[in-house]
Order: sequence, then C-alpha cells, then structure tokens
Amino acid sequence: MASVGMSNGLPTLPDSSSQLSCLVKDVSYPMNLSWRQRAACRGVDPDIFYPASDEDAEPAKAICDQCDVRQACLEFALANRERDGIWGGATERERRRITRQRRKSA
Repeated sequence: MASVGMSNGLPTLPDSSSQLSCLVKDVSYPMNLSWRQRAACRGVDPDIFYPASDEDAEPAKAICDQCDVRQACLEFALANRERDGIWGGATERERRRITRQRRKSA
C-alpha cells in the first residue's frame, strides 16, 4: 500500500502514478487517474490554469483544445466539484453551468 510521506512537516505524495493510484483507491476514490499521464498540460506551468478572471483563460483553454484526455479531465473536475482553475477546457463558471444542465436533464 502506498503511503503519504512527510517533508518539512508537510505531506508528500508518492512519486509514481501507480503508487498514487493505489493511495487514491485506499481512500475509496473510484475514479481512474491514469489519464493524467497523457494530459497536454503535463509539465506546463500550473499558474496558466488558474487565471485571475475567465477572460484570461484563453491560454489554458488553447492547451486543453489540443488534449486527448480533455473529457476525462472535465469529468474529474465535475465529480470532485473543483472550484478553481481550468479543467477540461472549462472555467469554474462553465462547470457550474454543465452541472446545472445535467441535473435538469436527469
């Protein structure tokens, strides 16, 4: 079983995705996170995905437009109610709209 370590008094996650996946499963989190390995944003400065306003989101959305795992990323954000940042090419406001639309059609 993977465990969370400590560094300078702060928790650290395992280095490998398989260890992280194991850790995630141990806390009853059902979603497979392997899609993250193929994400177009991998290695990109994360600040791009946390713009000051929705109007400043275009650079992040341009990266998402090229991404093969965009839908998995968006579903992850919706399932986890991510409040901040661009996920799957959608701002927080856009994700709230998607959630409302899905509730209406359910």
